[in-house]
Amino acid sequence: MTGDTNADVEWDYDVTDDGIAYHKVYRQQQLQFGETRDQADWGHWYWATHDNKGLTVQSGSDVVVRNAFVSNGELADTKDPKFRPVNKDWPVFGFSNDLGAVTNSVNVLYTLGLAQEIAIQFDGKDGLKPLNSLWTSYFADALEAVSSQISASIFH
Repeated sequence: MTGDTNADVEWDYDVTDDGIAYHKVYRQQQLQFGETRDQADWGHWYWATHDNKGLTVQSGSDVVVRNAFVSNGELADTKDPKFRPVNKDWPVFGFSNDLGAVTNSVNVLYTLGLAQEIAIQFDGKDGLKPLNSLWTSYFADALEAVSSQISASIFH
């Protein structure tokens, strides 16, 4: 998100066509090449997993989401529509997987990543030039890159 807890953030939750459930979180006002408390102020954070049977999700205030899980053992499948600063009702983005009766080994993969289309500045003979992240050479967009990481996992 951002190291600036006063900054407004936005988020979304969705499922890709190939069955990857994800939360996307980002600072509303992107500050390319800026950082606060050693955390980038641009790009989009993705928190993702397979959209398996028994998966529940929720975004909202830290207290509400965590209490929902503690009280019910699952989440409410609701999205918080009120974008706000990080330090106002501390937004969190949860996944819960009901594993049922576990009698054998069970694997659930989560991935967390920061996707920045433009990642660095190159200072060459013509001055500073922003350069794209390497993943942009292989994937159409960040969501495709995130999806490929989960789909390629050994747990799939």
